[in-house]
Amino acid sequence: MSNREPSEWLAMTTDTLLGQSTIDRLTSGAHTLIIEGPSHRQRQRVTP
Repeated sequence: MSNREPSEWLAMTTDTLLGQSTIDRLTSGAHTLIIEGPSHRQRQRVTP
């Protein structure tokens, strides 16, 4: 979802209350996936 940690999301909002409620909704049912190994994007990249 993001290249930033959830702990950093609140600092990116101007309205703290709205930001916190949005973060709560997004993270309440979220799962963390840790994918290891070579990047799929880099495998698909064509080198000139």
